[in-house]
Amino acid sequence: MKKTHYMSSITPFIYRICITLMLIFLIPHTGEGQSKDGFYIGVGVTHTSIGGDFDGVSFVAGGGIIDVMPRIEDAFGIKYIVGFQSDIGSIDFNYSRSEHDGNWEGLDMSTVFETYNFDLKALPLRESYTVRPFLALGFGLNSLTVEDGSSDGFFLADATFEGYALRVGGGLEVSLLDQLSIDVMGLYRWERYDKVEGLVVGDIPDEIDSNGATYSAEVKFIF
Repeated sequence: MKKTHYMSSITPFIYRICITLMLIFLIPHTGEGQSKDGFYIGVGVTHTSIGGDFDGVSFVAGGGIIDVMPRIEDAFGIKYIVGFQSDIGSIDFNYSRSEHDGNWEGLDMSTVFETYNFDLKALPLRESYTVRPFLALGFGLNSLTVEDGSSDGFFLADATFEGYALRVGGGLEVSLLDQLSIDVMGLYRWERYDKVEGLVVGDIPDEIDSNGATYSAEVKFIF
């Protein structure tokens, strides 16, 4: 399969990451108390932007089928988390989903973004602070489904792009109680898609990207 490629600016994402880093290192870290170590579950709200090759004019073509790549609006979503936390950091598995409005060549299209992630968080401050900054690094398996995004000129089907992502960012952990904490986090995603499922299933030799930022606020209960 082939794709039509158009470059898009990542300047807005770089700006957001800079703001996040400023917050991490400028907010005072005062107060006593720290969440205890142990396994945790959590739920959060996300705000996700999707860019890269999804610009509203590009498409993947092959075998008489085209799978379109709409321009996708930012959207809020939901996140579910399970993991383990210690004094120096945490490791977690999480799933997030968001539903976005999109547009391709003037046609409105709905999209669903889903990702399964493995994230590591490092807490540089090991003292008993109520508010502590952390750095985050993760890997994700993603899917992006475009409603009625696959066509042969006669029939339509949903187009689901499948791929992977590297996630880098940071945030703040706020300890409310011994077993309850809040994480506020910003991540930049370097995403690549190498497969698409629509009217036909096929690999994408020249991988496409949907780089963007995800911000989240999460509540965790520690056992």
